[in-house]
Amino acid sequence: MTEYKDKEKNNEPLSAYLIKNSPDGKVTLKEDGTFSFAPHKNFQGSHTSFTYKICDNGNLCSPNATVNIHFPTGQLVDFKGSYQRDGNVELEWNTSSGTDISRFELERSINGREWENSGTVFAGNTSKQNDYTYIDKVGKNIALKKDLYYRLKQVKSDGTSATSRLLIVRVYNTKAVSMISVTPNPSKSDIAVNVQLQESAMVAMRIIDASGSTVLHKTSDVARGTSNILIEGSSKITPGLYTLEVIVNSKERMLVKLIKE
Repeated sequence: MTEYKDKEKNNEPLSAYLIKNSPDGKVTLKEDGTFSFAPHKNFQGSHTSFTYKICDNGNLCSPNATVNIHFPTGQLVDFKGSYQRDGNVELEWNTSSGTDISRFELERSINGREWENSGTVFAGNTSKQNDYTYIDKVGKNIALKKDLYYRLKQVKSDGTSATSRLLIVRVYNTKAVSMISVTPNPSKSDIAVNVQLQESAMVAMRIIDASGSTVLHKTSDVARGTSNILIEGSSKITPGLYTLEVIVNSKERMLVKLIKE
């Protein structure tokens, strides 16, 4: 409870009561009629809310009021990779806006657990969509036939940051396939498979649950070049652990562990 300095016409002080705190952190009602919000450590959302009411000492109270708090930030729209040559991976992403984003820090891992900084790109800081590109000079010995995990940290002007979902890249550089990448992981929206082909090919994809049963499957005839294939309905599968299998021309095979939240 917080007692406000404001008073009614009969000079009775008004007090504010927090009815429902924010699920994303702690709201504190201050004596000057303002409030503060301290988010949980891992909170990365764009909005939150809380509910309060005001009462006088005679216990006459206002209706409950809900306050919605929005945090404007550059929302990551797309994050993908493509293999260039000599062990170089080109990473591309874009944001819906970026007026309060200072920089992007790219992190790479070869096992999904231990991370190292791959590079830094400074933000465009405009209210329009921004497109970014970065060449990660991984090297052939690391890139070929290994899974590369990437994540993108958006650092705001005030020093706070938010980290993207994982982008998983596997470089083949065979006659038919240059690279396959998958995003997002952990999966919160429909899964996108990005294939970079040297020639036209048949791409078969399926999502397998922990018991080994196929939950979703999709087969596509894909032309030479880079194509993005969306597995429709994958955002609606039951939360749990899954495996995504991608097979190109019944030869090149990629397995990716997925966590559906």
